[in-house]
Amino acid sequence: MQGALITVSVFYGLAVLRSRDPAETARLIAYLGHQVHRFARGTLHRFGYRPKGRRARQLFILQGLPDIGPGRAEKLLARFGSVQNVAVAPADDLAAIDGIGPTIAARIRWCLEEAPLMYEP
Repeated sequence: MQGALITVSVFYGLAVLRSRDPAETARLIAYLGHQVHRFARGTLHRFGYRPKGRRARQLFILQGLPDIGPGRAEKLLARFGSVQNVAVAPADDLAAIDGIGPTIAARIRWCLEEAPLMYEP
């Protein structure tokens, strides 16, 4: 039995869920349906603090950047006006903010920048 489950899972790429009894099977199917529905909507649940209001949410997003706490987030938002402007700001402009400097600015740029994709014609 175990060999068959391994073959189905690994070689055929089919997920195999095991349950102990019909009640657990029903719970698994119901949970799977719930997760598929949430995934299809693009809204998987995020736990934790959920800020209310635009400004609070902007500050919350900025605090997700490396070495940025509430005070630095306030300064970034005051200087650049939006999260989008912070995201595209050059490291020199970020480093000019009191309390950030070149090291933290480099960490922020590292976090936000993506390597350019190379496309072949």
